[in-house]
Amino acid sequence: MSESTELDHTIPLRRWQRRALKRITKLRKRDALIVATPGSGKTLLALMLAQRMFKEGQVERLVVVTVTDHLRIQWKDAAHKLGINLDPRWSNADGVEAPDYHGVAVSYHQVSFAPSLFRMNCKRRTLVIFDEIHHAADDLKWGDALREAFETADFRLALSGTPFRSDNNPIPFVIYEEGRSKADFTYSYGEALADDVCRPVYFHSYEGDIEWQSRDQQYEMHSLLEQLTREKAAERFRTALQPEGGWMVGVLSEADRQLTALRSQGHHDAAGLVFAIDQEHARRISKVLLTVTGGEEVALVISDEPESAAKLRSFASGSGKWLVCVRMVSEGVDIPRLRVGVYATNVTAELTFRQAVGRFVRVIGIDDEYAIVFIPAIEALVRNAIGIKEEREHQLTIGGDMMNGRALATGDGMAEPSAFMPIASQPRRYETFFDGGRFNPVELAHAYEVGREMGLRLPPEIVAALLRRGAAKDGVFVLHSGQDFASEALPVEAGERAAGPDIQRVVETNLVSLSQEIAEQPLWDRKQLLRNQVSRLTNRLAGLLGFKPWQVHRQWKDAGGMPQGKATVEDLVRKREWLLQRTHESVESRSTAV
Repeated sequence: MSESTELDHTIPLRRWQRRALKRITKLRKRDALIVATPGSGKTLLALMLAQRMFKEGQVERLVVVTVTDHLRIQWKDAAHKLGINLDPRWSNADGVEAPDYHGVAVSYHQVSFAPSLFRMNCKRRTLVIFDEIHHAADDLKWGDALREAFETADFRLALSGTPFRSDNNPIPFVIYEEGRSKADFTYSYGEALADDVCRPVYFHSYEGDIEWQSRDQQYEMHSLLEQLTREKAAERFRTALQPEGGWMVGVLSEADRQLTALRSQGHHDAAGLVFAIDQEHARRISKVLLTVTGGEEVALVISDEPESAAKLRSFASGSGKWLVCVRMVSEGVDIPRLRVGVYATNVTAELTFRQAVGRFVRVIGIDDEYAIVFIPAIEALVRNAIGIKEEREHQLTIGGDMMNGRALATGDGMAEPSAFMPIASQPRRYETFFDGGRFNPVELAHAYEVGREMGLRLPPEIVAALLRRGAAKDGVFVLHSGQDFASEALPVEAGERAAGPDIQRVVETNLVSLSQEIAEQPLWDRKQLLRNQVSRLTNRLAGLLGFKPWQVHRQWKDAGGMPQGKATVEDLVRKREWLLQRTHESVESRSTAV
C-alpha cells in the first residue's frame, strides 16, 4: 500500500459536503445512504470519508462498485487527488489487488460473476462504496450477488442521485420504512441551486403537427398535444422522433442555434448532447446534425462503435460541438461543458429523464451559467420537467399498489408496427419549464424585450419569473435562489446598463482548483506506462532469442519475479531493468558470434 503521507492530500469541501461528512461520521453506521443531486459532488464526499477512515485505521482497503468501465477510470482519477490509489482495471482473474493499491474500482456486472471472491477479499477491513446504488436492483442476480459479496464488509456507503425506481426490486443494503427508502443524508436539486452548486436548467418543449399512416392503414394527422389512444400516441411520438423528419430537423436546428449563441457569448467550448432511442437512431441523428451544423464533426458514442470509451474521454476533454449517444452518457459521466441537450428518446420514465438532465447541471464558474434541454411536448416529459426539483424515494409495492404514491411512467411503446409509415412532422414552440413554472413563447418574448431595455444579462425565463412577481417593473431584479425569486434585490441605476448578478456564483471552496491539482500521475497510469514498456521489451527480447513472449514472462517468474497483475511499481521497474539487461546481453552475444 502507498505511504500514509499520500493520504494527507485535501480538497476544500462545499458546505453541504461538510455537513454530510459530519453527519455520516457521527452516525458511525455500518450502512449509510447519501442521496445527492447529480453534479453536486458525491464522489468527492465519499472519497473524503474513505480517506478519513484510512487515516484513522478503520479500514485497510476500499472497493468502489460502479456501473461502467468508464466510471471506474473516473473514480481512479478522483481518488488519486486525495492520495488514494485505485486499480480501475482489476480483473476477477487477478484474485487480489497488488499491495501498492489502496483498493479497486469494479463494476456491478463484474461482482455478479464472482461474489465469493469479493467476499473472501473482505477478510481485510474493507469499505465498500456503491456508486448509484439504485442500479443494484436492475437485475435480481446483481442484488443477490452484492449481498453475498459484501455482507461481511466492515462499512458500506451507498450513493445515489436518483434512488427511486419504477420496479419493486429492493435495493441491497438500503433501509426501508413503510416501503420507502430512507436516506441518512439528502441534498436536493433545489438546495443545490440555492447554494450555486448546480446550474439551473430550462426546458424548451416543442409540439407540432405530425402526419403518419397507422398500422391499421388509416391516415392520421394530430398535434403532439392531442389526446390519443396509447397505440396511436406511440406512433405519433415515433413519427416526431424520425431523424430526417421536419420536427427533429427543426428542433436540432434550434438547439444548434442556441449552442452557437452560447459559444459566441464566451463559453467557446460549450457542447451539446442528443439522447437517441437506439444505436441506429443515433447514427441517423448524427448524419442529420452533420448537415444542420454545416459539416462540423459529430461525436457518435454507442456501444457497437469501436473505441467508444476513448471517444467519450476525448470529447469530454476536447472542444467538439455535438455528442450523440443512447445510454453511455446517461449517468455518472462528467462532461461539465455540456450546456444544451435534446431529449430525443421514447423513454419517458422519470428515473431515466433525471439521469439525462443530470448531465447538464455541473457548474464550471462562468457568468450567467445555465443549461437548456429540448423536449417533446408530451404529458409524461412535461410532468418530469416541472417536477425536476421534487425529491423522490424508492417505494416498494404491497399487493400490486405503490405504497405512499403511484407508479412512475415507463414510456410509450415504440415497437415496429407492420403498416406504420411516418409521413411528415413540423415542430412548433410550446412552453418553457423552469423552476417548476410554465412560460409560453409570448410571455418569454415580452420578458426578452424587458430584459433588453433594462440591460439585464439574465435569460428571458428568469426575467419572466421576475415580471410575475412585479419586481422587474420597478427597476429591480433579484438573484435566483433556486427556491424564491424575491431574495436579495439589487437596484439598477437609471441610465446605466446593469452588469447583472452572477446567478451561478461558484462557492469559494470549489471541488478542485487548478492550484491544487496533483502533478503526479495516478498510480494505475504510472503502472500502465511501465507495463507497456515491459511488453515492448518482452517482445523484442523474445524475437532476439527465438522465443514466444510468454516464455520470457515465464523465465522472469522462474527467477522469482512477480506476475504482472500483482506487480507493484517497484516490481515492474525491476522487470524492466531485467529485460533491458537480458536484451543487452543477447545483442552483445549476437555481435560476438558474427
